[in-house]
Amino acid sequence: MKRAHACAVLFATALLSSAAFAQLAPTLDDLPAGDGSLGGRVTQASGAPAAHVTVSLIALQPSGSQGLRRTSSDADGSFRFEAIAADPSIVYFIIAEKEGVHHSQRAAFAAGDLELNVDVQFAPHSANTAPAQRGDSNVRLERSCSGLRVSETHALANRTRSVLFVPKDARADARPILELELPEGAGELASPLGTSPIGLVREGRRLRFWGPLYPGEQKLQFTYSLASEDATLSATWGYPTGAQGVAFLADPSLPEVDVSGLGEGEPREVFARSHRAFTKDQLSAAARVSLHVRFGDPPPLATLREAQLWIELDDAALAIDEKLALEPTQDAGAASLLCIALPPDATDLRFSQATLSLPIVRDLSGTLELHGPLPPEELLIGLRYQLPVSGDGVDFERRFGVTVPLLKVLVSDTGVLPETTRLHRRRRARRAERNYLHLEAFQVEPDETVKIRFTRLEAPQRLPQSAAVGFSVLLAGSLLAYLGGPLRSGGDTPPAGETTTERLTAERESVYATIHDLDEDFDTGKLTAADYTALREELRARAVRLLGAERRAAASTPPTPAGEHQAESLPAAAPPAATPTADTSRPSLARPYPHAGGDKTWSFCPQCGGELPAQPRFCPHCGKRLAGADDGA
Repeated sequence: MKRAHACAVLFATALLSSAAFAQLAPTLDDLPAGDGSLGGRVTQASGAPAAHVTVSLIALQPSGSQGLRRTSSDADGSFRFEAIAADPSIVYFIIAEKEGVHHSQRAAFAAGDLELNVDVQFAPHSANTAPAQRGDSNVRLERSCSGLRVSETHALANRTRSVLFVPKDARADARPILELELPEGAGELASPLGTSPIGLVREGRRLRFWGPLYPGEQKLQFTYSLASEDATLSATWGYPTGAQGVAFLADPSLPEVDVSGLGEGEPREVFARSHRAFTKDQLSAAARVSLHVRFGDPPPLATLREAQLWIELDDAALAIDEKLALEPTQDAGAASLLCIALPPDATDLRFSQATLSLPIVRDLSGTLELHGPLPPEELLIGLRYQLPVSGDGVDFERRFGVTVPLLKVLVSDTGVLPETTRLHRRRRARRAERNYLHLEAFQVEPDETVKIRFTRLEAPQRLPQSAAVGFSVLLAGSLLAYLGGPLRSGGDTPPAGETTTERLTAERESVYATIHDLDEDFDTGKLTAADYTALREELRARAVRLLGAERRAAASTPPTPAGEHQAESLPAAAPPAATPTADTSRPSLARPYPHAGGDKTWSFCPQCGGELPAQPRFCPHCGKRLAGADDGA
């Protein structure tokens, strides 16, 4: 098998494994639909059919998105995938699995073809690991929120035509392909895209790799954390069978590093960042390498401008849709680090596509780590996770680890009572045809824990439909009767001591109050959308007419004759503050996840942050009248 084919096997296997481990990777959807058909046969190394084995088809599209579908081979080893896209730009990986080892073929449709036949043949397996060859080993060190993040990469080669793999029942007397001794306190291993080879086995500090090692060259990669309780950290690695080409690479976030057993050489570029390099060409059997690190204070990477938590409670879990607006600092360099704590029992963590493009990882302690440098524009991090629920109530606690100037918590109004002493209530919000209870807090400190108790309420008895309809008709009739009265009495003489202008002003303020009450009735489900729209438009038109009459009355009022008693003049009132306008250069937290590079010419309500239509006069979310609205329209 050629080296390119071996890389295809590893890449396809990683995608296949990530479908079942979506913690830090996007979920794989179904295959792109179309009129194409892909089929073939799975055979043993001897040529005999491989019956009833799992066959997976992965599609890698030019946009970077992936699709996945699985089937099983028939008795004659045949398989088929129907109704898939026949676009020649889509690369398909056909993967057959045998005894935990994946065998893959890469294919693509030719232009104009709708049929594609691909056969997958199992390569022979060998439990003899002697032909395996070891290449360079790199240990990359970077600062994490809990201490150190260690990423190890070991180059391996297989010059035979067989897949080298030692099954579990044959490992007692066999020699592993790779054997290492991890540092004391090394955390749980994590591999790229969340997948680990089935033959990577850890027993305490001892780590052994039993395969599979495919023909050609491949790299074994894994990551773990080393925790530190103070400003220093010491760790030791062991190489029971020796090694060659060993390099320890220190990220710029670690200015003070000392590695014994290796010599410091020329810096190396990794991910476009210069790393200090400690190397040695050959390590003998039982060799050890010791590390000592002293941590400094990293420069600030970004500040958290606002956090929004959209929360929904169901019978099994508390689902949190979280959005964090970050403003990168001017001096954020490669050594910068931002730590945002997550609840320790958070599960099913998922990031938005835009967030996955950032240098963000999840520390094993449950902390989100964002590493520098960052682009200069403001960033919007979107993530979702769930917390377990038992009983009729749940206690939610959130500590961010950084200062949060503005925290908004919006709870889906599905019979849930939120209780908290830290947040205060705001007017209800509405998104995607659903009402949300709105809680808000200012200046949440880094070490402060925000606590909310969610309790389920018993469902209220619904009114009969006839009673609900009657209530709406009665309310509509009362409002319309109220609206018509003041205008019909427009020629009446105002009460003594009250001018026409004052009376019109009082009536207009009353109409504003009625609009506010109408909005509350709609938010709580007392009015249908049709009734609400009709009544609100009538009230708004009434307010516009009253404002026009008020201005005409003020213009026709004669000035006070000279010599008559004048009331004592009061200091002139300060001019009203200009209504703030939305900063359209910032991502809107009222939107779920804006597309990268999308249109940023949105307009947002300065009161609630909701998105506004073109040339709005009133916010459709909270009812606030907007500055610059044409009163005469």
